[in-house]
Amino acid sequence: MIGTGTAIDSARLKHFLGDILHVNPRSIQAYTMGEHGGSQMCLGHLLLEYHIY
Repeated sequence: MIGTGTAIDSARLKHFLGDILHVNPRSIQAYTMGEHGGSQMCLGHLLLEYHIY
C-alpha cells in the first residue's frame, strides 16, 4: 500500500539531503519505503548536472 505518510517523509528527505549537499532538492531522487518509524528504508540516488557556458 502506498500512502501519503511516506510521500511526506520522502519530501523531507530530499530537502534534508539538499541542505547537506548544497544542491537543489529537485536534483535528488530519494524515497522512503515501509511503515513509518524504525522499519522505514531510504532509497535514492543523486544526479548532479554541471552546465558549462
